[in-house]
Amino acid sequence: MQWVDRFSLFLFDFDGILVNTEPLHFQAYREICALWGRELLWTFEEYCQRAHFSSQGVKAGLNNEYPDLFKGKRSWELLYQEKKRIYRRLLHERAELMPGAALLLSLLEAKNIQRCVVTNSSLEDVRILCSFLPCLETIPHWFTREKYNLPKPHPDGYITAIHALKKPYDRAIGFEDTFRGLQALRQVPCRPVVISSYFKPAEAISHFDSFESIPANWEIE
Repeated sequence: MQWVDRFSLFLFDFDGILVNTEPLHFQAYREICALWGRELLWTFEEYCQRAHFSSQGVKAGLNNEYPDLFKGKRSWELLYQEKKRIYRRLLHERAELMPGAALLLSLLEAKNIQRCVVTNSSLEDVRILCSFLPCLETIPHWFTREKYNLPKPHPDGYITAIHALKKPYDRAIGFEDTFRGLQALRQVPCRPVVISSYFKPAEAISHFDSFESIPANWEIE
């Protein structure tokens, strides 16, 4: 991973970049729909298309395809709270690091390179994952949803991180796996990179299926 030495500040998204939580979000929606008497027929890829391109994508999709899901006292707010409860149970049962994430984080710690996470996730969810994925505790700075005002695709979280950590001479690199995250990342001074096997940006952005697929001698412009 010689390319690591070319940067002095690493910015990471969390879900889908460092931890493999996207399938757990999807499973939580499937379970809550089943509890309410509906079968969620989306594929994982269809779920990602809705969840990653708009903050209202899942809500709009459920309203459009299952209009009777929210009858009576049922509401999106109630469904979402129940979904979060199920998701946190799944975190304890199934959460794991993304391929190559542990090696990269260990290398950054050994080289004492500045690094942080900028995530729409809550501090509570982060603490759950750090408690049984100790590699995450090597990250010194966390900008969770409570630390900034506007969620991605607004760059507020990344702006907050850049102002707190970036020195004038730093060369920064950031990693995202969704369209919304990439929109936010591209609005701050850093090299944006997409790490995803299902989201391939149309723009001329560096893209890899996983951290493991980044060539050790990656030629960076």
